[in-house]
Amino acid sequence: MLGANDTTPLSAEYALFMLALHPEHQERCRQEIDKVFNDPNGVQNGILEFEALKELKYLERCIQESLRIHPLTLILRRLEAPLRINEELIIPKHVSVLVAPYAIHHLSQYYPNPEKYDPDRFFPEKMKERHQYSYLPFSAGPRNCIGLKLAMIELQIMLATILRNFEVKTPDKIEDIKLVVEGSIRPATPIRFTLTKRK
Repeated sequence: MLGANDTTPLSAEYALFMLALHPEHQERCRQEIDKVFNDPNGVQNGILEFEALKELKYLERCIQESLRIHPLTLILRRLEAPLRINEELIIPKHVSVLVAPYAIHHLSQYYPNPEKYDPDRFFPEKMKERHQYSYLPFSAGPRNCIGLKLAMIELQIMLATILRNFEVKTPDKIEDIKLVVEGSIRPATPIRFTLTKRK
């Protein structure tokens, strides 16, 4: 398993796993990656330029969908004021509240057929239709993760490098992956991959 103490490699592992399970999406990402790497304006001396990352739009949507299905975090907040849930339930201030992005990310009111892997959920126009707090892979609001943009850049570079050089498969199935909470939400056992060098 990648990154015992770092959620970015773990996010990359989940994203790679989902692409291994969905080869049609993996191939579409690879075509996009090849196009960027074959553009001399996007790559200098074999190094992907920062501006070229903006062209990896489908890869970014695949990463976002992987983080929807497999968010890594639980969010803990201490209430500074009472929180009204409904007419019967009011949580008093100074109580710590645990928010589970996994539960939110699998609500069908925001994500129809939530178990389906569908990167097109993250077209900008579709994102605007959803509640702003319906997607929380890096928390949200004024205390969201300050490393969000850096993490996405790292994920795009890692996955682009792997997919440009290898075809990725896995013998595992999504229902076989048991999750545990150890600082972050991670697989109880390593996810297995088979990488075949591209010709």
